[in-house]
Amino acid sequence: MTSYPAAPARVEGAPLDERDLLHLERASRLLRTLDTRELLTGALPDTTPPQALDRLAAACRIDHIALMVFATGLDAARAALTRRGMHGRPPFPSTVVRERVRRRSASSTAPAVHVLPIPLAGPGGCPREIEVFVLTDPQRRFDALARDERLHRLEDHLAVTTGLPAPRLPRLYTLVRDGCRLQPDGGGHNGSDGPAGRTVLYFSWARASAATVGGRLPHRLELALPGRHENLLRRHLAPAGGGAPAG
Repeated sequence: MTSYPAAPARVEGAPLDERDLLHLERASRLLRTLDTRELLTGALPDTTPPQALDRLAAACRIDHIALMVFATGLDAARAALTRRGMHGRPPFPSTVVRERVRRRSASSTAPAVHVLPIPLAGPGGCPREIEVFVLTDPQRRFDALARDERLHRLEDHLAVTTGLPAPRLPRLYTLVRDGCRLQPDGGGHNGSDGPAGRTVLYFSWARASAATVGGRLPHRLELALPGRHENLLRRHLAPAGGGAPAG
């Protein structure tokens, strides 16, 4: 298993680590105060052409900022978040991220990961969410993964969605991948996310150094599309496109 750096342990008996709670509160402030273009500008690499950024901001809206927390139990985590004023909707099982973190941890068994959406309002009252991936680990078997995630924030991402009709989605995909110069970084379909499920396509790019993790916004983008979009998903995960069945 990969060797990870040491970090202070969670306070004994606390359902969530205080560092994770502070990270959530920072994400909440960003979603409440920044508009779509400001969030995309802060998240996408400096090499993104301004014209591509304008087109993406016009075609999409911010859906959520996602991050991962490590908890002693799902119900205890929900209660702790409620006490901090973060009232989540009912959680549902993660599929794509759950498998991604299993591979990261080199474990033969995937950890229990649930998605806890926390609704909030952005500028002008636009609906947004914090998407909390709650990894429940009462036996502390994934402490090494928790230390690595807090150091590198590999599961953090900014997600956009769109109301464009299906025939126009391939062009939007090309804009994200080629126009914004991003690399496919896995994806999948979660049938538990909404009435028809949701197709999620992740993109990433090289960061200059680990220090950029301390920046304000995630350095990973998700294109979140309601429903099942098999052709687009196959294109995204195809080796020729640089993707891999991860994320």
